[in-house]
Amino acid sequence: MVVVVVQYRLGLLGFLKGSLARTNPPISGNYAVKDVITALNSIKELADTFGGDRNSITLAGQSSGAEMIKTLLVTRSASDLFQRAILHSAPLNYGDHSVKTADAIGAIAIPLFNCQDDCYRSYLDVDTILEVQNALMDQLPNRLPEVAASEPFRPFVDNALITTDFMRAINSPGSRDLYLGSRQIIFTTVKDEAAPTIEYRAKDLKSIGQIPLLINAALGSLDPNRSSAVQSSHVYSRELGFELIFRNRIQAAKETLLLFGSDYIWTCANQQVAVNLTRNFPPPGGNNTIWLAEFDLGIPYPSTQNIPLCRGKVCHEDDILAVFGTPKDYSGFLSYSQRKLITEVGKRWAAFAASGSPNLDGYATWSPVANGDELNLLRFGETFGKITPDQRPWACSESDGFWGTKVRFDSQITSGSS
Repeated sequence: MVVVVVQYRLGLLGFLKGSLARTNPPISGNYAVKDVITALNSIKELADTFGGDRNSITLAGQSSGAEMIKTLLVTRSASDLFQRAILHSAPLNYGDHSVKTADAIGAIAIPLFNCQDDCYRSYLDVDTILEVQNALMDQLPNRLPEVAASEPFRPFVDNALITTDFMRAINSPGSRDLYLGSRQIIFTTVKDEAAPTIEYRAKDLKSIGQIPLLINAALGSLDPNRSSAVQSSHVYSRELGFELIFRNRIQAAKETLLLFGSDYIWTCANQQVAVNLTRNFPPPGGNNTIWLAEFDLGIPYPSTQNIPLCRGKVCHEDDILAVFGTPKDYSGFLSYSQRKLITEVGKRWAAFAASGSPNLDGYATWSPVANGDELNLLRFGETFGKITPDQRPWACSESDGFWGTKVRFDSQITSGSS
């Protein structure tokens, strides 16, 4: 197997649409998406020269990298550049921006450069761009409700390169704007995705009574009814044991917010995308091709090792070393189960890249998602090969759950107004 690491521009460098800038050619944006497409074209062209197969290309991304793959699924010029994909911890609550939002971000950003004539291309340096980017990180969520504080710079539907929003496409059965075809796709999340975010956002938490304020801040002002719906439902507060609430109310509050954040941004969104793709886009061959997994065991990544709320949990990024293995200078201790995890993930992902199936001898058979009641979820964890039909159904199920039905994801709101 040949592994190629693709680099692309991030932040403003990757996504700024500067309609107000007087420069030629114009600052059209979506440069990050174009970078990836350029790289994939090169890989397809040169695959044979380094022992690869141009007709068997698998994309894999984690977090924003996984989001990029999601966008490529609604990008015509990328439709024949890969056959399979693995999306790790994609924050699928968020959709791509509309062109209106991209223009609004540009209208706020361009004056901050204090750039005359064509200086954008002639002598504007990266440090200045990053200074403006940092200023925008503080300003944008307050000025544009549809811009999330956690990731304000994203691909946008420019009606040229990207012609439709991913969420809108997957909810339109048979949509020709989604280039799924017979592709095989694996979606994965980790059990405690939101822990790093909650530890940071709730670092000054003094009372369990502050939970509504933090939930309201996380949901923003896209839909004023969402916060009250979350709080009145008691979906999360009743999951916690009374002994935890009695013993440590602050820890109980953080655990509540952790469950809320993980479901909202990652777990429920990925589950419903996998189910909708399976239901609305049956593959030509008749066999389902979408798999769903959760890491209930991880390997602490350097960025999470010193986060108190991540102790004993599987945090965002704790799946990375399970995929790539640990470096020689890794400071953490690896248990027997963690070593088995690295082996299983490596073998399953290699099998998937080679054949389109993550199954091989010696491991439990992992079937694709069948429907919303039969997810065939693979749980990577202490009990290896455990397959379960559901994943937090009281929060995630489209039929009787919470997210995506009683309370909409950000992407459901913005895709209807783009």
